[in-house]
Amino acid sequence: MGVYAAMAGAGGAVGLLLGGILVDLVSWRWIFFVNVPIAAMILFLAPRALNESATTSGKMDVPGALSATGGMLALVYGLSNVAGHSWTATSTLLSLFIAAVLLVAFVVIETRTTEALMPLHIFANRNRSGVYAMMLCIGTAMFSMFFFLTQFLQNVLGWSAIRTGVGFLPMTLGIIFAAVLASQMISRIGIRIPLLVAPLPRSSDLNYSRASRSTVGTDHRVATADRVDRYGTLLRPTDLDRRVGSRATRGRSRFSPPHTTQQVGGALGLAILSTISIDAFKSKLASFVSASHGTVSRQAANIATTHGYTTAFQVGAFIAFAGLLISAIVIRAPKELGSDANPVHAAI
Repeated sequence: MGVYAAMAGAGGAVGLLLGGILVDLVSWRWIFFVNVPIAAMILFLAPRALNESATTSGKMDVPGALSATGGMLALVYGLSNVAGHSWTATSTLLSLFIAAVLLVAFVVIETRTTEALMPLHIFANRNRSGVYAMMLCIGTAMFSMFFFLTQFLQNVLGWSAIRTGVGFLPMTLGIIFAAVLASQMISRIGIRIPLLVAPLPRSSDLNYSRASRSTVGTDHRVATADRVDRYGTLLRPTDLDRRVGSRATRGRSRFSPPHTTQQVGGALGLAILSTISIDAFKSKLASFVSASHGTVSRQAANIATTHGYTTAFQVGAFIAFAGLLISAIVIRAPKELGSDANPVHAAI
């Protein structure tokens, strides 16, 4: 489980380095093309490396899949559209309306389908629902952090794509180290303490504080130092808790709620925080325009851009704080997992 968490966390950070190499040496379009050979390799190796798991009979929940996907697509588009238009723009209102209709339809479909894509009864378990909500907050905070920190290093500090990728290497190593370390800690002290400690620095603005106070002259070590180990520490306990809890619904659920909620959180978080960042940037830039009577220097533009990024980081800190509250209030886990023959009973 520790190795799994380390690979899952490090993969995203390594992708930043490889993406930077592709952008600088080949073309930005290759960040999409590179998925093809990777997928082909996985398709070739998967049947040779993985054993067949137990299968269940049933029909595909096509209406549920289509309504959920369409609803999320419309929601993310609508939220992203606000940055370039407004909340009252026709395109924004139409997208959000379609999203509401499709997502409500998805819930209705899931209540009436025997082979539901997302059986709603899985949320009856307190621990499981808590972990899902926590992963939603994590996805929102972490995906946005990667995005805005990359933008800051390139657009404000003027780094190349490759140098930016190299700048994330300490985070990559930190994630791997922290995930393995957390694995060792959990075997001794259980998952409760790591679940509370891991999100604490971020939620208390220790993890976001330096980035949220970044200036045009901020050194990259300041921007990345506080993010080295917390994500890896957090991945391990939440991954263990959600996997142990999910055994109660094995064979009945057709999707992976933790990964889904994390990806949904990343998509929604990036859309919302990007809108917040752009609004903060426009507001700051307008103050410079007013003060300089219509002319804005490059330095002023960088300050306004950084202000937008830091505003997004500060909002991300509040979202991470919500994850901490969920961990502290909702999730109930024993201090030690022990060697109980029934891990579901041991963890829930």
